Amino acid sequence: MANPKGSVAERELVKMFWETGQWSALRIAGSGRMNFPSPDVLAGNGSQVFAIECKSTKHNIQYIEDDQIQQLHDFAKKFGATPLIAVKFSSKWHFYHPHEMERTAAGKHSIHKEKHADRKKEFIEIVNLD
Repeated sequence: MANPKGSVAERELVKMFWETGQWSALRIAGSGRMNFPSPDVLAGNGSQVFAIECKSTKHNIQYIEDDQIQQLHDFAKKFGATPLIAVKFSSKWHFYHPHEMERTAAGKHSIHKEKHADRKKEFIEIVNLD
């Protein structure tokens, strides 16, 4: 995310992981602007690691460039992490596996808040605290 709203959302997500008491997380500043793949957030609990691309929107749909998805996959594979897309729709976080996103005619990936509600995971499901 290359905007102030995005970095605020990334920091919020990092805080959510830490507040579980079981997960650690960090924000990777400058992700997306480096010459090598890197996610926005890395989170782990000693047995599981997530490489997370974060987005924040007030709209019902979020688009992500194909190269961002590919870089997330590349990083996650090399790091031994599970790739995730985290979208904050207004005030609620939704989590998706990248393969659950649809491909647009323009080659972008998209996720729709209502249309793809059956694909989302809640934070509590991601961190297995339920």
